Amino acid sequence: MSAVNFELIASNDTRHLTLENMVVHLKWSANVDLDLMAFYETKNGVVGAVYSNHYHNGDMGALDRFPFMQLSPDAGFKNGQRQDKVEEIKIAKFDDIKYLYLVAVNFSSAANNQEQKFSSYDAMIEISSHHKDAGQKTSNFKLLLDSSAPGNVALFAKIENTNTLMGAMLRNLNEVLTFQEFQKRIPGSQSLNLKSKVILREKGQKAMVANVDSKVQATLSWKTKVDFDLHCFYRTKKVENAGFFTRLFSNTEAQEGHIYFRNKGDLADFPHIQLDKDSGIGDKGGDNQENIFFGQLSCVDRLLIAVNTFNKPNSCFANYDAKVTLHLGHQEIIVPLTEKTPGAWCVIAELINDKDGVYLVNINQTQKDEPSLA
Repeated sequence: MSAVNFELIASNDTRHLTLENMVVHLKWSANVDLDLMAFYETKNGVVGAVYSNHYHNGDMGALDRFPFMQLSPDAGFKNGQRQDKVEEIKIAKFDDIKYLYLVAVNFSSAANNQEQKFSSYDAMIEISSHHKDAGQKTSNFKLLLDSSAPGNVALFAKIENTNTLMGAMLRNLNEVLTFQEFQKRIPGSQSLNLKSKVILREKGQKAMVANVDSKVQATLSWKTKVDFDLHCFYRTKKVENAGFFTRLFSNTEAQEGHIYFRNKGDLADFPHIQLDKDSGIGDKGGDNQENIFFGQLSCVDRLLIAVNTFNKPNSCFANYDAKVTLHLGHQEIIVPLTEKTPGAWCVIAELINDKDGVYLVNINQTQKDEPSLA
């Protein structure tokens, strides 16, 4: 099979485009986390977007329903870390779309309100489209992002589908915008919330904690009629090279402890961990939620986040549609309760702070007795 030849389109140039069986690829080589997105306006004035569900309210679309376009999973996103540098949007139908904007967002710089130069990322868009009739010409175009303007949103291209006689037009915009400029100009962009969401669905999956200095909150949420109790088993780090007054007034040795409904802890006191309340008492269903707050995550060596069912020693935790969400500033890490083996306790997740950084691991392990850090 011969290699596909892509015609390079210069900035602000246009090309006629076949709007059937279209595939858009975002490719880059730099060590940066780019996200391909599509924002549209229909001929009836409806606006919307297709972007990763790792963002709040993200919708990756579908090929068999409106908007008839679908985003691939975040490029090789494994264990909470990006592995490769290609993302794809497939478009099955374009009949109702009037304008489509193809965008790449640098999540890290946008979330931290920093401006970067996309020209250093060696980024490009490749667009292929062809008629179902094999005898029709296939269109293959390449657009480089070589603008040296700083920003955190790259506006690669605009597809305009307004002229039934001439057909759709593809324009290489090659612009870099701030996030604020982007949301003022692009229809549908107001839905994009710069808070990332990582779901650890499988045992052993892990995600790096981006900012240990941000406010941290672990939330257990469930709707089923069951009385859950959220627990945190922790071990602190030993304070190395402590000064005289630190050793005089503080315990510099590693400590272990247990936060739960009978020992709720205190954010103002070491180790700065606190449970808010006991929820679901009496097997009450509804929007149940228990929260543990962490004031200084950097002083933690390890901790287990676990749940116990009151008076149900052989619970199947997968039946309760529950999850733990770790909120960390612009980041959310979600661990669903999926363990089917019956037990009184379920260790949902473990947070580890070692030389490689701070990361959360999906554990989902049931046991008969109370967990420990041993």
